[in-house]
Amino acid sequence: MKSLWTKAELDHLFHTDVTIKKQIKGLSIDTRTLQEGDLFVALKGPVADGHDYIEKAFQSGATAAIVERQPKGVDVSKMCLQVRDSFAALRQLAVYSRSRTRACIAGVTGSYGKTSCKDALYQLLSRQGKTHATKSSFNNHWGVPLSLAGMRSETEFAIFEMGMNNPGEIKPLSLMVRPNVALITTIAAAHIGNMHSIRAIAEEKADIFEGMCSGSIAILNEESAESDLLKKRALDKDLKILTFGTGSRSFASLKSYYFNETGLIVNAEINGQALTYSLPVRQKHWAFSSLGVLATLSAMGADVAQAASDFQAYELPEGRGRRIEVPFKAGSITILDESYNAGPGSMQQAIESLQAVRPQGAGRCIAILADMLELGHHSKTEHQALAPLLEQAKVDLVFTLGTEIKALHDVLNAGTLAGHADSNDDIEALIEKILTRVQPGDVYLLKGSRGQRAYRGRLARVVDALKKIEILLPDLRAGGT
Repeated sequence: MKSLWTKAELDHLFHTDVTIKKQIKGLSIDTRTLQEGDLFVALKGPVADGHDYIEKAFQSGATAAIVERQPKGVDVSKMCLQVRDSFAALRQLAVYSRSRTRACIAGVTGSYGKTSCKDALYQLLSRQGKTHATKSSFNNHWGVPLSLAGMRSETEFAIFEMGMNNPGEIKPLSLMVRPNVALITTIAAAHIGNMHSIRAIAEEKADIFEGMCSGSIAILNEESAESDLLKKRALDKDLKILTFGTGSRSFASLKSYYFNETGLIVNAEINGQALTYSLPVRQKHWAFSSLGVLATLSAMGADVAQAASDFQAYELPEGRGRRIEVPFKAGSITILDESYNAGPGSMQQAIESLQAVRPQGAGRCIAILADMLELGHHSKTEHQALAPLLEQAKVDLVFTLGTEIKALHDVLNAGTLAGHADSNDDIEALIEKILTRVQPGDVYLLKGSRGQRAYRGRLARVVDALKKIEILLPDLRAGGT
């Protein structure tokens, strides 16, 4: 495998003559995930300074490091490339990486579904060529340049996710990535507390077109809110538009779908070609989302029929709807792990997915829901709007975690209420309450916003506890911890 960055390229970009004796295999800004052979970029953030971890980076196998100052206590023989601004250096690597590639590049954004669609594109395209994609949800001002700078020159297909929390965040990402194809999954009320209106959200998402050249392709959800605005913005940039939806005029049109013992079966028509394909998922929204994925693949020049067939091997990302079966007593429980993030639209989809995964025997349908963040003054209304959805999905019990979702807790009927915790301080008591009520055949949905640091990992702790139910429950009943 070629070096990700050669000495000559680094010398050219940063006007230096640093000695690098080994190949650079990858790029990292976090010593916890750094792999041997990585180039470590020491970034200064609001919480931590990467310069404090340079010695650890080399101990973990870093080939070299980009730094703003020579770190104290680090052997001067270590390959440290000193620059004025390490974040600017990362962006410079990203821009150069984009300039040297001939890959067909897709940008993916939307109010929800973007990470799952990005991962689906990566999995399907990887079967057809050398493919690179954003890791995890590295979709912001540092994640996108990190992902772009980590793209190898021989890449044939690349997919970059672009997210936002506030106005003005997507345009600079698009100008850096310069996508040939852009997929906007949908427009909904996610981050409406910062953006103030659905229209403002649509305008921000449409900024993904700003880095695109005339004749590039926009993939648009025909049935999304503000679809006319998105089309106008695409036409203003002289882009070709391909739509997906249920209409017969859509480039990718959904004809029907149903569930069988293996998952979801979709009948669709892509660019006039009838296709039937299966996905190993139980979320009905994938019947629609898969159309956006296949339309994007078509625009990128991939074999759509092969990709549709390969959908049967698709694996959902962790925390985004993955189904987990856990043995319990003489039977099992089912976990639908949607714990990574949430907004009003994705929460609705997650609750609706329960209708395709019904409890077994005497089991019940149980929702464990946490706050949806960044909704501003819409928060109370949006949380309370979940109550009729839970009733329609025939959810038997609801556990809630957080201060915002207390608004939902307050309007649920007494028979459905099962437990509430306001903060992380109360989560262990809530976990104990959940575990002591588990019955064989139960189906558990876990969904909530990841958001700020205080929120991260709390639903994941509940998922882990349910996965260890047969180990933890005897201890709880014996009075242990």
